[in-house]
Amino acid sequence: TVSPQSLNSSPTTTKVLAQSRNRLGDAFALLGLGIGGWFIGRSSSGSATLALSGHTLVGTVAAGLLSGIGSKLAGGCTSGHMLSGVSRLSRRSIVATGILGLSSSLVVQFNQGSLPVVVGHAWVLNRFEKYLATSILIVLSGSVALLKVSQIRPLRNNTRYLSAVYVLVHFLSGIGFGISLGLSGVVSATRVQGFLVTPFRHPELFDSTLGFFGLGAIPLASGLYHLAVKLRNESQRAEKTTQATPANDNQAVYNETDPLFTSDSSSSCSVPYLASKDTWPARGGEIDRRLILGSILFGAGWGLRGICPGPAVVNLGTSLYGVFTSGRLLDSSYWTVWLLAFLAGGKIVPK
Repeated sequence: TVSPQSLNSSPTTTKVLAQSRNRLGDAFALLGLGIGGWFIGRSSSGSATLALSGHTLVGTVAAGLLSGIGSKLAGGCTSGHMLSGVSRLSRRSIVATGILGLSSSLVVQFNQGSLPVVVGHAWVLNRFEKYLATSILIVLSGSVALLKVSQIRPLRNNTRYLSAVYVLVHFLSGIGFGISLGLSGVVSATRVQGFLVTPFRHPELFDSTLGFFGLGAIPLASGLYHLAVKLRNESQRAEKTTQATPANDNQAVYNETDPLFTSDSSSSCSVPYLASKDTWPARGGEIDRRLILGSILFGAGWGLRGICPGPAVVNLGTSLYGVFTSGRLLDSSYWTVWLLAFLAGGKIVPK
């Protein structure tokens, strides 16, 4: 650990560099999501089809705009609030998840379209699904191996190597997450809408896929998060016994030679591991009008088309494989329009 002064840089410069690094990591994670979708299309030999019947251009744009505006106002979407926030028992995220779930369910009641009748679930993986599951394990194992290797003392002092590892792990994590979304079935708009229709009014249309996805992901993420917090606290206590407490904020200890860790903690173990703590919803925080309105709007867009940002990027990657192999432009055009509308919705909302 070194101080900003020894690096001849101010804390402000350090923060800007950390933000730039985080944006680069986010960009590669997003690219990884798309590559994961491409891999799904390639692994299925182009048979991974996306149900788009009855989806009009106006409805697609409206769904994307509502989702973009809502996620910007609420500070997160299904991945941010439902997976990351609820996993760490964030009060804002629990409220947001409840509101967007209710909003989307109400919209689906009046927008059922041609949802298929659910006849049951296949509890045994077929050959294609086993291939995807194996691929996920390989990708995630590679990420963990890279992080472990980066802890070797000679490599920890190599800033360029650590920066490359930081970006590469983001990229691999995006691929693994994208393939996981495809394997779980939540990239299917009809499956999501089938869950949101609820089993009470139309039990024959109810699809429990999204529920099983949440039951599998949230407890695991919560356990890993609290384990990481425990390790961080132990690391901080160990540091306090080996170094004097800084006299003021300007003398605080930083990890800026190591881009794997955040600049907002003196600990060598941060949560989340590869990003600023601000990327996760605060456990406390005010439940304000922006959160409530944003959750309602996002839920409306989610219910209207059954899609959210992560699965949209994965589906775009899958559909692009179809474009290159069979010239099918309709699917990729649909996901491109939705994503552009989503980005536009986020842009029109003031910070």
